[in-house]
Amino acid sequence: KNKSACVRKSWWFIWCVDNRATMVWFDEAIPLFQAVKYDGKTLETREYFEAALNCAKIYEYVWGGGMICRQLEKDLKGSAGPCLQAYEHDPEGFPSIKLCPEDKIMGVEGFKKGLDVRDKMLWCTRALKFIVCILSKLVSDDALEVHIAAKATYNEVLAPHHSWAVRQIARTA
Repeated sequence: KNKSACVRKSWWFIWCVDNRATMVWFDEAIPLFQAVKYDGKTLETREYFEAALNCAKIYEYVWGGGMICRQLEKDLKGSAGPCLQAYEHDPEGFPSIKLCPEDKIMGVEGFKKGLDVRDKMLWCTRALKFIVCILSKLVSDDALEVHIAAKATYNEVLAPHHSWAVRQIARTA
């Protein structure tokens, strides 16, 4: 339903729908998002982070590849991946997002000093909010160009959490 409404509203979405790889992404992503159960109080950990990992591919469809796209994908995967690792390390200790461990988790492969899941989860959530916000802007305004939507979304969602130096790099990109 939503895909057809989006197609009528945005040239960008028309390109994505015509692009076979994007349709494959939707076919893979939709079941992952449907598997995320939210009862008004809790989100299940595994399903949430598996869906988040799949979201990283959307950057390629928005920007068409390149350095910025690869960095954004890397950031999201670098946040969601370790959270999923933390869950797999101790499924009973982290069954829902609400029960995220407050202390660093020791013994997770690749994290010698321990894994700070809350920090990774925070950045994962910000990255997902960025995706939702930019897609909303693009779908709601068919005249809006991707780079303008990206800058506005960055300033709204991520810039408040970045240092001055990172903001300057992002603005020049």
